[in-house]
Amino acid sequence: MDSGQWMQDFEVFNAAADSDYSYTSELTKSLSLALEEFYKNLRCVGMSAVTGAGTDAFFEAVAASSEEYMETYRVELEARRAEKQRLEGERRREDMERLRKDLEKSGGSSVVLSTGLKNDDGDEEAMIEEDEEEDEEDEDEVGIEDDDESYD
Repeated sequence: MDSGQWMQDFEVFNAAADSDYSYTSELTKSLSLALEEFYKNLRCVGMSAVTGAGTDAFFEAVAASSEEYMETYRVELEARRAEKQRLEGERRREDMERLRKDLEKSGGSSVVLSTGLKNDDGDEEAMIEEDEEEDEEDEDEVGIEDDDESYD
């Protein structure tokens, strides 16, 4: 039986796989419909590595596939790439416009960026200062522990 027939007709493939009762055979049979869909639009040719028979058909199929890629898929990829670049450009322009408006709104004065941290009073600066003090205390404690160690 020719593998080209297996690729084109899942019933022929299943009939060939029915002679085997292994796990892989059962798995292969269950995947045969998906394989048929995969192979439906795939060019295939028979070629012998031993005798070289079918080599011309192989190179013709490669040339035809290359041509199809250049005419169809590459055009689609380039169109998607151009659309992505256009969207990125729009996003950048919107970001720059927001930045310009923010700068106009602030009048060139300093702007405090929110850290998102708030204590109970809603005072973010106090929360940040407390964190810095805690970090300093932690560093001091580590230093004390090092001084208490005795070396023999």
